[in-house]
Amino acid sequence: MNAQPQTIPQPRTEPVQPQPAIPRWNLALQIAFRFWMIYLGLYCLATQMIISLFTGPVSSLPDPATVWPLRPVISWTAAHIFHVNAPLTVFWGGNSSSTDCMFGWVTAFCVLMIATVATGVWSLLDRRRENYAPSRRRPTRTGRRASPSDSLPGTGLSWTAGWTIIRFIWSFS
Repeated sequence: MNAQPQTIPQPRTEPVQPQPAIPRWNLALQIAFRFWMIYLGLYCLATQMIISLFTGPVSSLPDPATVWPLRPVISWTAAHIFHVNAPLTVFWGGNSSSTDCMFGWVTAFCVLMIATVATGVWSLLDRRRENYAPSRRRPTRTGRRASPSDSLPGTGLSWTAGWTIIRFIWSFS
């Protein structure tokens, strides 16, 4: 018998396209990005937002701004910078349950000042950085780039499905 060796067709691979270079951010954009990341992060940490995120709307935990180390800073700022003579209360007046009171305004001012100083420090330490665009994803073991639809480790869920579930659960809180 004459057996002809069969060749297995190899899949064609597409040439890897070079990624476009991400332009360098100008100084104003870098400073604005740094400031808003710090300000929004601190504001969420200093108010009830971060606690509500993890414990839901009903929580017995105090607002982080009402405990050490922020409470003494807020009280000192109210007394020495804003010259508030009345005692600074954290209990919100009326039925609005909002921070539209002196304590809330002084808290926002303190967060603003801390974010301004931290932005200056961050800008000095990270002055050689060109941008804050996400880095390119490394190729996976299969040779292709990872994508948001790849599975979360050990769950079989894709990143997209995971975030959809989180948003669904969050809509009921």
